[in-house]
Amino acid sequence: MFPVVDFSANSSPLLKQSWQRKASKAIHIIDFDDENNIINKNVLLHQAGEIWHIAASPADKAVITTCYNKTSDSRVVSCAAVWRMPSDWDSGSHESPDDSAHNPQTLELLCLLDDSAHRNAAW
Repeated sequence: MFPVVDFSANSSPLLKQSWQRKASKAIHIIDFDDENNIINKNVLLHQAGEIWHIAASPADKAVITTCYNKTSDSRVVSCAAVWRMPSDWDSGSHESPDDSAHNPQTLELLCLLDDSAHRNAAW
């Protein structure tokens, strides 16, 4: 199962987390422009860990929360954080699917949520 966030109807982007164990963890933003029949996409690095849940802020589409696992002292720790996407994330790219992964952008950490077991973060 892939964590996916649909911001809302009417041309809002879709977020999808990549599931490659050896590769860098990333969030893929996919936006379909139905008027021009164009798919815009961006890749944002999520180096904090393996994402299990993503939620978009209803007040600011550039702010998201992630619940993720990371390894600490040879054990898996559940974490959650609030992130801001880069200011130019919604400009999109019209490259082929393989090309967009070569220029990933970085998320800005706004805050870490408490250290209890995280499985879901809702707005």
